[in-house]
Amino acid sequence: MVKFRTSTSEESKPDSIAIMFMDLARDPSVKYLYAHQDRVLEGYYQYHLQSRDLAIELPTGTGKTLIGLLIAEYRRRVMKERIVFLCPTKQLCFQVNEQARRYGIEPIWYLTPFPL
Repeated sequence: MVKFRTSTSEESKPDSIAIMFMDLARDPSVKYLYAHQDRVLEGYYQYHLQSRDLAIELPTGTGKTLIGLLIAEYRRRVMKERIVFLCPTKQLCFQVNEQARRYGIEPIWYLTPFPL
């Protein structure tokens, strides 16, 4: 059985996603959000915070993983939601897990023993 990590009362509830990013204990090589990432997060916060579905499209290598992880972590902390970040391949699963840790987000991850 997979157990989800849930928010605890000790975790801070950030005022915005960008502020949360600045407070994460992340790898020193990840210094800041790029301007286009900040714009996407601001647009999400202003217009889609209550949306049930969301699609983010950006060119390859522009930081979609970070944006997705920050939105997920924000919703987990503030809205107390359970978050599932799905990846189509094991390689991408390992990559996202490693990136999350670099950004200061501690995921609990699970690989299915069979193809979905």
